[in-house]
Amino acid sequence: MVLLFVVPQRVFAQASSFEVGGPAHQIGHSVDILNCCTHFAITSDSTPQTSITVSGPPWAPPNDNAANDYGSATATSSTQISGSTAGASLTATVSASATPGALPGFALNANAGQGGTYYSFVLTQPSYIDLHASVSTAHSAGGEFAASFSLRAGSAGGGIVNGIALDVNSGSDPGFTYVSVHTPAGTVLSPGTYVLIAAVSGRAAAYLTGNAENFSETLTVNLSLHAAPDEDAIGVVVCSEGTATITRPGGTAQSLTVGTSIHMGDIIETKNQGRACLLFIDDTQFTVSDKTKLAIDIYVFDPTGNESRAQYNVFEGAFRYISGKIGKQPNHDLDLLMPYGSIGIRGTEFIGVLDPAVSYADVYLDEGALDITPWHSGVGLHAEALRFVRFDSGQILESSTLSQETYDALKQQIVPSTDNTPPSTTISFVPTVPNGANSWYTQDVSVALAATDTESGVAATTYEIDGGQTLTYASPFTMSTDGAHTVTFRSRDQAGTLETDHSAGVNIDETKPTKMAFVGSINNGDMFLVGTVPAAPTCTATDATSGVASCTVTGYGTTAGSYTLVANAIDRAGNADAIRLSYAVSAGTLAHPLGYWRSTPGVMTGLLPEPLGSYVVDTVTKANAVLASPSSKNAYEMLAAQLLVAELNRANGTIAGCVSAVISDAGNLLLAAEYRGPGTTSAPAKTAKTAVTTDTVRLDAFNNAGCP
Repeated sequence: MVLLFVVPQRVFAQASSFEVGGPAHQIGHSVDILNCCTHFAITSDSTPQTSITVSGPPWAPPNDNAANDYGSATATSSTQISGSTAGASLTATVSASATPGALPGFALNANAGQGGTYYSFVLTQPSYIDLHASVSTAHSAGGEFAASFSLRAGSAGGGIVNGIALDVNSGSDPGFTYVSVHTPAGTVLSPGTYVLIAAVSGRAAAYLTGNAENFSETLTVNLSLHAAPDEDAIGVVVCSEGTATITRPGGTAQSLTVGTSIHMGDIIETKNQGRACLLFIDDTQFTVSDKTKLAIDIYVFDPTGNESRAQYNVFEGAFRYISGKIGKQPNHDLDLLMPYGSIGIRGTEFIGVLDPAVSYADVYLDEGALDITPWHSGVGLHAEALRFVRFDSGQILESSTLSQETYDALKQQIVPSTDNTPPSTTISFVPTVPNGANSWYTQDVSVALAATDTESGVAATTYEIDGGQTLTYASPFTMSTDGAHTVTFRSRDQAGTLETDHSAGVNIDETKPTKMAFVGSINNGDMFLVGTVPAAPTCTATDATSGVASCTVTGYGTTAGSYTLVANAIDRAGNADAIRLSYAVSAGTLAHPLGYWRSTPGVMTGLLPEPLGSYVVDTVTKANAVLASPSSKNAYEMLAAQLLVAELNRANGTIAGCVSAVISDAGNLLLAAEYRGPGTTSAPAKTAKTAVTTDTVRLDAFNNAGCP
């Protein structure tokens, strides 16, 4: 049976001290309502977590006689904040509104603001910081706002740390609604004191504008701290009890505690009833029992397997060893030295016992294989599990079969446990709640896991995303892939007790709806007569993740004018996109009776580059002759249009009077006649519709001039 110990590279609660509201509770709130120079209502508070409001009417003396003359106003400032050595979370909100009174010039301004030091903490070792902050606002034209926050070193007046700051206001960005900042992954803070300062404020300036005004503004900050790993460490202590020490090369013995880094050259010692568990970066596990001394002589881990090497030296006591990656690499160099000989490790789990009262060593091999060589014999023994081997410096004294029961009983002596209570693991997100609709995030999500165990301590936290590969939790990780995801997680304590799986859903949709289209008979660039506009179109869209919540079309009209239809698609997460098309509606562009242009010489002379003469296009035969004639020149389009009017009149059984034929109808008929341009020698440059719309101005002038 293998008892697996794995430890996160970072642990929570790394600040040695913290203070909500700063060392002197330095958060100030203020709300007031006033006109140019008189306060109608005002209050303030310096409590870190509070909510204050003023409103009216009624007003307190001496303004109570104003009754409703100045209208109404309200202003609010509130803060929710929590902190610990692991970080802090705060939400700061200010809002105000003001409505003028009935008399011109009688109105009020409503102001609300807060600011100060919201959280301070002290680090005694390098630590990772994960910070997400955002500001969101809504305001009227006369609603003003400002917001800022920063992380500073030493004090509120100290320098800004790693550019962690933002500053926005309505003066520099009147259209502002939302901004956020997130520290890059791997941002490390040095030991020292840090303070988080912020300020939010605004004004509903009805007194200045004479209109009803409002604003609301919210600042949210989530900050978490995690111990940064020692870059030179080759391992870490994952359990410790009783008296255990570590001695660095050239140093003195220091107390060994959970989280202590291990380096090459360190010496680990335990006293009576002392024990320690070591986890190396290749996942090798060393558990030393009481009255044991272990030296780490050499340790080099090359993940590629080309240069890995490790050598340990056990002087006395008892220990349990489980091979990590080095022991499983094909060309590894891995040895454990003892006073009586050397053990070549071949990917295994075994227990070694060196009793100072006797002059031999015992080895209990549970898995894998060992090559055991006494110092003075020069002849080694290759042992494979399950095997018990006793040897001194001169020879192998015994090699026999080992029972699993014997091994397990001995293991319990080296790794005792009375901890049957599993760890407790929680999950948190940044943003703390979905920023989109229907429990969807529309941005990347930072996920943090925090485990506690009050008895033997946490050994490892592991998780999977959507049932995939099991990962060991080291630090907050970012989820950015669209989809409805499930994070499954649990922790194991140092005694091997495993927590029941927990799961949490993370729905992410950062993609706008796609494949948007109008559904209907209106196309971009269309022109219609009043009374002939098709029905209002609808729209369609697709969304592969959260699904389409709605697709609506606005801007439709049927009276004369120009229109732009806007199709707005919104998915269930709140992502939106839009497409547009334009069309026009004419009050009336009507065809004319046969011979109208010929019988109106004034119009003809004024608008056509050359006269049409007395030729009347009233039959298809005559029309085709005109179309084939190279001499029609600039009058060509007008003759073609007259032909089409005649054809429409004939088709409708109309010989005289106006019929409803629009330019698009003319274009379609001209296209059917295979019109290719003026004259047989001209290049076929224009289509029928283009040819007709080229002379739209002249055609409209004819139509508007004489249709009864």
